[in-house]
Amino acid sequence: MHALVLVFSTPPPGYIDTAALTGCSNKSGEAIAGDMQHWCSYNMTRLKEVYPDYGEYPLFDQQIVQATVKHLHAVAATKKPFFIACGLHRPHLPFAVPSEFHDILPPTEDIRPPKYNRPPEGSPYAAWHPGGFGKPVCTYNVSVPQEQTKAYRKAYYAAVSFMDSNVGVVLDTLDALDLTSSTLTVFMGDHGWQLGEMDEWRKMTNWELGVRVPLIIRCPWKPHSQGVKTPALVEAVDLFQTITTLVGFPDPTVGGDGFPVQDLQGNSLAPYFDDPPTKGPGSIKTEAYSQFPKQNDHGVFRAFACTVLVLRCCSPVCSSVIMCRLVLG
Repeated sequence: MHALVLVFSTPPPGYIDTAALTGCSNKSGEAIAGDMQHWCSYNMTRLKEVYPDYGEYPLFDQQIVQATVKHLHAVAATKKPFFIACGLHRPHLPFAVPSEFHDILPPTEDIRPPKYNRPPEGSPYAAWHPGGFGKPVCTYNVSVPQEQTKAYRKAYYAAVSFMDSNVGVVLDTLDALDLTSSTLTVFMGDHGWQLGEMDEWRKMTNWELGVRVPLIIRCPWKPHSQGVKTPALVEAVDLFQTITTLVGFPDPTVGGDGFPVQDLQGNSLAPYFDDPPTKGPGSIKTEAYSQFPKQNDHGVFRAFACTVLVLRCCSPVCSSVIMCRLVLG
């Protein structure tokens, strides 16, 4: 059995050996649309002319996919089990994609605006993130103009379509190498996105749109799971045990000495692949936790020893990355 994990996130530095474009550049006129900060639409013919050293695949995600395809061909030749993780950058900011993925979408004026473009009444400040996405930094309850909002949403949809196309290349390669039926395939994102809802654009919220992620797992040797969508509660931390169980590895919760592994988090979702729950939270867990930590200007985290990196502080709320260890006693 094999495992392939597809994640749209930010790949680690150094994953690609050759040069590639990761953002928006218009120094030579290759970008044909966009604000050049949050999004741009590339004329690929012009792009290849301007950057001939980047070859046939000048965009970072294109090279990520080609590297994944290369790895798949290599492991297929060995006939041995493999684990491959493919991390795609888009739809991460900036939304820099080939123009063809903009062209397949409706005109900007026809793009649907956010359903709720203001925060919920009475919403606590800690629910808000002071991110200036097309509006002055630290402005609360001041929405981006509708024309700009639609342009950003269309650019995001184009970036998702670009990602979808790249995932298709990888899955087509599995088919071509006759690996599909013996490969566990996992597709997921690392966070959601507000996209203008609640007057927020980014991921830094604890609202459903910010913390919920897409998760698709294809296990060809579990026929009862195929094509099934379940409302069961799951978390990203469950993936490790789920993957190891489904591909037949030894129980990861038991160490080599036969004693339980004390600090292994998450649960195996493997039972759901034999009997997927069709309603309710499922039997494996009754709750799922997500947190994007926030603090106010005078925040104190009692009972924890914390290192706080303040990303941006707009009174009365600061957005921070907080690394803590629990202090007992």
